[in-house]
Amino acid sequence: WVDIWCFRELLALGLSSLSNSYSSAHLQQAIALYRDDLLAGFTLRDAPAFEDWRYFNAETLRQQLTDAFKVLLQLQVAAGATNDALNTGRRWLALDALQEE
Repeated sequence: WVDIWCFRELLALGLSSLSNSYSSAHLQQAIALYRDDLLAGFTLRDAPAFEDWRYFNAETLRQQLTDAFKVLLQLQVAAGATNDALNTGRRWLALDALQEE
């Protein structure tokens, strides 16, 4: 079991363009898996290629997380689930304190 694979699979299900609908349950599950950036705090000295790889992949995952948060919040607000939307927004800010949206 690899959390990144599961995260991406849940995002794909939640943001599926084939059905033209979004699944808030899948998005919530994907967001719950994301606890920190990829390999946060882990470095390999004298391995710039690894550091580049880690940075690129961490940024890609963070952007995917941002997309999931945006869609989930929109769904929750549209459904009138104010408390859920507030909790989602707080979770987003906990992971990304500089998020302005």
